[in-house]
Amino acid sequence: MLCTTIVVPTEEFLLDKYKSIQLFRTMRQLEGAVDLSKRRNWFADVAVTATSVTWVSGVRYITGIAGATITAGQVVYLDTSVNTYKLAKADAAATAVVAGIALDNTVSGRPMLIAPPGAVITPGGTNTAGTIFVLAADTAGAWCAWADITIGQYVNILFSGTAGNVKLICDLCSATHA
Repeated sequence: MLCTTIVVPTEEFLLDKYKSIQLFRTMRQLEGAVDLSKRRNWFADVAVTATSVTWVSGVRYITGIAGATITAGQVVYLDTSVNTYKLAKADAAATAVVAGIALDNTVSGRPMLIAPPGAVITPGGTNTAGTIFVLAADTAGAWCAWADITIGQYVNILFSGTAGNVKLICDLCSATHA
């Protein structure tokens, strides 16, 4: 006798994924009219105030062991080869798979708190309403506005800016920025 377990995703999960995919497609269409090769590369990552980063609600924070010195508000990924969390960066496939945003300061080998996808947090940096924020490629652990990414970077949508708290999406799109 064969037993199978079927896992049915929740409506909220499916809606979040749908919104994320729709958002990515819309932004790609808008960029189609822009010659990205002529864009100036002077954009900056968002400056985060570590003491302002807090978990608010939604998916509960997770704990893990840091594999580097990490500050609250920095974006992290899980290095599965050593099972530690390190600073994420959008310039390589392995480091662009975001586990969440750090909620406290820590050093390598010490425990840490992480806000995973689905958590509602106060991100600790200026997040203009309507702006899409993504994982940055120039500085490990940083996040920036969608307009600041350049050709060849892995696109990981973190959240959409609001006037206050944000819900983490952390959705790695299947392609690099072209």
